[in-house]
Amino acid sequence: MINGERAIFLDVDGVIWSREFRRHHPEARYIDQDPEAMTLVARIAEVANADIVVSSAWRKDNVAETCKLLSRGGAPVALTDRIVGQTPRISKRPRGFEIADYLSEHSEIARYVILDDAPVRQFMGSQIKHLVQTDIKMGLTETDVREAIGILHHVRRT
Repeated sequence: MINGERAIFLDVDGVIWSREFRRHHPEARYIDQDPEAMTLVARIAEVANADIVVSSAWRKDNVAETCKLLSRGGAPVALTDRIVGQTPRISKRPRGFEIADYLSEHSEIARYVILDDAPVRQFMGSQIKHLVQTDIKMGLTETDVREAIGILHHVRRT
């Protein structure tokens, strides 16, 4: 891990892939991500000195393969270099269970934020204060960035 104490749980669809990006870039391939949104995620990681854990359905069999896929979609090195893990796939369970499982294996994580467009019901009650819920239409915004950095600086894991 780069830092170990802070983590960003990153979803792809609705965070760095948005309908608005697709509307403005109809030529984009399915794997292409919004470069502005990816820069925003990298900025959160840099400002908060946080690692990135991929919690998206986009995750592959291992971190290297996931990074390769995101790189092919335009992810900058500033983002992929911070990816240190990915949540496990737990069949037919909400995403919150996958995040909880990852956290149970990584007690060094004291602060975390979840960047995701999934409905709140996909997460456990204790995770809601860590959730920055994005809009699939717009993806990650400057407002979301400020909220995420605030969570990473002030909200401790309980």
